[in-house]
Amino acid sequence: MNRVKELREREGIRQLDLAKKLNISQGTLSNWERGIHDPDNNSLIQLSEIFNASTDYLLGKTNDPTPANQKENAPISDETIKFALWGHDGKEMTDAALDDVRRFADFIKQREKGE
Repeated sequence: MNRVKELREREGIRQLDLAKKLNISQGTLSNWERGIHDPDNNSLIQLSEIFNASTDYLLGKTNDPTPANQKENAPISDETIKFALWGHDGKEMTDAALDDVRRFADFIKQREKGE
């Protein structure tokens, strides 16, 4: 599970310190990082909380580390809007049309909030 190693090193956490935090042996953590074994569900949740990364990211199912509970408030990318409206490439959508979609989305958000 090389993402654990990647995140641990990015945060500057030593293997021994993370193992202690997870209440596991350093050998167990090393086995996860080398892909010999996978963490159990509880450990996966703990890792997700420690690194503020989704479990899907930790498992390699997505390249987006953003936890699901944070995605709700995240801005929608231009690529997502284009895909939703125009299909796989979104090349037909002009910048003006994209701006119109964003303004309309903001209008709907404000209306739903009662502002």
